[in-house]
Amino acid sequence: MFAPPVIQELGGERLHLSHGPIDIVLKAWGSVDAVQAAYAAAARRFPTILPELCDELAALRTPALQVQWPDACIGPAIHSPTCS
Repeated sequence: MFAPPVIQELGGERLHLSHGPIDIVLKAWGSVDAVQAAYAAAARRFPTILPELCDELAALRTPALQVQWPDACIGPAIHSPTCS
């Protein structure tokens, strides 16, 4: 359904992630091992983001006021006096 994602290293120790309309250039700072681990984690997670968003498209298009909020202190309920 989708072309495969593009994941490539760029100059300046940056990582480019591209898939359909998603186009991200990121840079991590830290030790060499930490940066490599961060880029590897991003590269592992990135390929499934676009399909997951497409699967949720109907919910993402729903106006916020029509969403059934869970019975918890999140969303508009967080401003309720009962949430502390």
